[in-house]
Amino acid sequence: MEKVKTGETSVTAKVSIGPLEGGAFGLAVELAVNISDISTEEARRLTERAHQVCPYSNATRNNITVSLVTTNNKIPSRPVCGELITNRKIKII
Repeated sequence: MEKVKTGETSVTAKVSIGPLEGGAFGLAVELAVNISDISTEEARRLTERAHQVCPYSNATRNNITVSLVTTNNKIPSRPVCGELITNRKIKII
């Protein structure tokens, strides 16, 4: 297990539905991950690593399209309306 000191983190999931070949419908997910106080390259590496070991990602792999968007911006210290605050910030839209 790897330990990396980071600042605040957040993950925002945007789920969409659209047509597939043959007339069926499918899901697609964009995960916007922000990890502050580390380089963009390190944030991307950690995001990719987390995506490989995450139980949800493993359950949906090859079943839905998942795109990862990673940033390293500072996150405001005050919660914003619509956020669930734990030891990590998870934005629910």
